[in-house]
Amino acid sequence: MFNFLRSFFKNKNISSRAYFDYASASNVDSTVLKQYLRVSSEYFANASSIHEEGEKVKEIYNEARKRVARCIKARAHNVYFTSSTTEANNIFIKGVCLAANLAKPNLLLNIMYSSSDHSSIIEPILWCKKFLPNISVTNLLSNKIGKIVVDDVVKNLNKNTELICLSCVNSEVGTIQEIKKLVQAVREVSTKNGWAMPKIFIDATQAIKYFEVDVHNLGVDGVSFGLSKLGGIPGCAVLWIKDQTKLESIISGGGQEEGVRSGTENIPAIVANSYLLEKVCDKKGQTENREYVYSLRNYLIKQLEEENRIIIFGDTKFKYNKFYEDSAPHILLLSAKDMLGEELCLRLDARGIAVSTASACSLLENSGSNFLKSISEPILAKETIRISLSEKNTKNEIDVLVKALRHIIKKFVK
Repeated sequence: MFNFLRSFFKNKNISSRAYFDYASASNVDSTVLKQYLRVSSEYFANASSIHEEGEKVKEIYNEARKRVARCIKARAHNVYFTSSTTEANNIFIKGVCLAANLAKPNLLLNIMYSSSDHSSIIEPILWCKKFLPNISVTNLLSNKIGKIVVDDVVKNLNKNTELICLSCVNSEVGTIQEIKKLVQAVREVSTKNGWAMPKIFIDATQAIKYFEVDVHNLGVDGVSFGLSKLGGIPGCAVLWIKDQTKLESIISGGGQEEGVRSGTENIPAIVANSYLLEKVCDKKGQTENREYVYSLRNYLIKQLEEENRIIIFGDTKFKYNKFYEDSAPHILLLSAKDMLGEELCLRLDARGIAVSTASACSLLENSGSNFLKSISEPILAKETIRISLSEKNTKNEIDVLVKALRHIIKKFVK
């Protein structure tokens, strides 16, 4: 269906394109690609083999692990590699719940999450609720700007809370969650009542490029993030697990990654991406990128602010305010009234502009923005698109996007 609609909307005169979907995927960095090809050619052996070729692969693999660990202020033995953030989230969430289910079969254990979050967090939790008899869940509703209120977490906390799962940055609206404050509040309540501290897991995929992710300073038990959205080779993500965290492996096989994630390692991608992460986490470069992307996002908001048929999400008035100074720089969720997000996405695509809907959804499914559905905006949830920027974008591209939005709305929205 989408191929038919795309051909229907297509403007054959478009010769160049503007890309605004960097929260989904990025083109591979040229230096990363060179590293990937080099490692693929020179280090092709299996890292589990004991011959000389295998030992050489294991050596560069371990160096890559150390490189990644330094970037997030961790120890190398706590870093594991997976094929995607979705897999990493499943490994941690299901693994912790399975271990707790076995260790405490007579207790009704509780997991906290937010229905405004990414499906790679929500779905593994709902799987645990469905298949594990002693798991219950608590949905932490976000406020109107997508923030999880720490007091709500504390209010729902009890002695059987086993796990709290959140994203550092909401992938739809860009809200930065107060992870460190949340961890401290949970620890204070748990200590005061003599309860075991629940595990706290965060997905840092939308945070790692623009903010420091110091796993020990955050005080969490698990962190995941992907690398393909940063300009890395797809098929490689990172999972950090704190010492003494008990989890059952959900992938059985050769016992790679200390049994946490069996399967032959994607060595070329892991090594190449580890160098990229060093570059991404460089403080000077990170600050420069963040400030530049902030300027692009704020410029876009200002251009659209007076367009009354466009809703820019960020507060209850949907206007520029302090929220945008305290949110991630690269994500903007907006809606054209009375037009489905998929239609707007395809009409922009026909004009040479790539954006995404708020979630990967189908015209035939009852889906849309998780964030907007969670704050009781089901109609707007179907009418949203997500614009996600990077340092590769320019103000000229923003002008092209704004012009296209105004044209589409004037022509197709009554």
